[in-house]
Amino acid sequence: MDRIDSLILIFLGGAATVYLLMSTIALLLRRELIERAAARETVLFKQYTRRIVELVLRDVPPLEEDVRRAAARNYCRSFLDPLKKELSLYSSRKRAHHREFIRIVIADLAEDLTGEAYDRIVFFAEELGLPRELLAMLSRREWWLRATAARNLGTIKALDAADALIDRLKDRHQVVRHQASIALIKILGASALRPIFWTRTIMNPWERIELSVAIAQFGSEAAPYLLEALESTNRSIVVLATEMLGSQGLTSSFGPLVTVATQHRDPKARAAAIASLGELGDQRAVEPLAELLKSRDPAVRGWVLESLGSIGSSAAIPRILERLQSGDLDEKIRAALALGRCGVEGERELRILGGSDDPEVRDSAFNALEELGLVREG
Repeated sequence: MDRIDSLILIFLGGAATVYLLMSTIALLLRRELIERAAARETVLFKQYTRRIVELVLRDVPPLEEDVRRAAARNYCRSFLDPLKKELSLYSSRKRAHHREFIRIVIADLAEDLTGEAYDRIVFFAEELGLPRELLAMLSRREWWLRATAARNLGTIKALDAADALIDRLKDRHQVVRHQASIALIKILGASALRPIFWTRTIMNPWERIELSVAIAQFGSEAAPYLLEALESTNRSIVVLATEMLGSQGLTSSFGPLVTVATQHRDPKARAAAIASLGELGDQRAVEPLAELLKSRDPAVRGWVLESLGSIGSSAAIPRILERLQSGDLDEKIRAALALGRCGVEGERELRILGGSDDPEVRDSAFNALEELGLVREG
């Protein structure tokens, strides 16, 4: 019996060793297959990059100006004939695989090209039917494929994709919604802001920054859409619109910003509007802002003092002095800084307060003079 048990143990040990060896071999083979597949895909990517770059750079014969555009497109169309013929000979599966790499290469090149080279790469994308494939990808289950499709449609400025991208502004995944927003801006320009502002929900800080950079390029062209956005029920959109109106110095936004600053129910929206009024630097804002110094909310008074300092009008000095005399220490510090930014008169008042009997007022005045670089030697 002991001998049989020993043989069983030996057999089980041998079997375990064989199993471990086979598993190791299988893992090594799998790794080898993965590495070979990756190598083949790298070769394929480089191959299509070289071919498409060569097509982009290929010269078109000299043409008469009145027929140049149409004739140039015909020449470029002929450049693609060998590639189209080659793809047509592949099986459907292989053809789809190769077209995937062509899409990746064209999208990458379109990100970096400008002028005539960009126009040519976009023409190649259209001739190869890539916008149609990307539109189909917008309906895929995988969110990363939808996001990639939205991004690439924007990169090649596929005008026919605008409606589908507007629908993706309501996508269940945040990254897809954001990529659809950026794509629409590239395709439609400033007019894309209307559907974005009225469809988008909460945005994270990085998305707001990227969208702000995109909006800034439009300058005053964005003003009508930003003003419309102030009526949105979405706080993040109202805050973004108020910040952009202030940073772009659009004086036409003065009245609407005052309305948001004084009447909006959301404190973050009011704060953004108060800050934007300060950025505008319009002296008409002094009176409505000064009225807000009567607010019971110390945060509101703090925002107002900073904006009055940004405007720097001597008309604000009496109201600022009131807060410097009666506010808490934090408010005194803010008021002193605001006062020092109100020109020669403000600086004079600040120096007088440097001799105040109230230590908080005196220290606030001195610290403001020092921070603003107004301390006189000796």
